[in-house]
Amino acid sequence: MSLDHHSQGMLLVLAVFFVVIRAWWSLPGLVLYGIMHFQYGGFGSFQKPPRNDNHPATVVDLFYVAIGIVGLVLMVIGLGMTIIEATK
Repeated sequence: MSLDHHSQGMLLVLAVFFVVIRAWWSLPGLVLYGIMHFQYGGFGSFQKPPRNDNHPATVVDLFYVAIGIVGLVLMVIGLGMTIIEATK
C-alpha cells in the first residue's frame, strides 16, 4: 500500500485538513474509516478483502463496513461542530 493510491492519499490530505481546521472529532472518524479502507484495499472502500481460502463474506465484513460508516458519520459531525463553532 503506497501513498500514490488515491484513497490513501485522500486519507493523508484529510488528516492534515482536519488538524488545520481543528475538526478534532473528525480525526477518530478518519481512523475508523482508514481501518475499513486498509482492511479492504483496492480502488474502492467496499470491495471484498482478499481471502487466502476463498471464503464468502462473513459477519466480520459487516463489522468492518459498520466501522467505516461510523467513521464517515464522525467526520461529518466533526466538520459540522467546527462550522458551528466558527459561526458563533
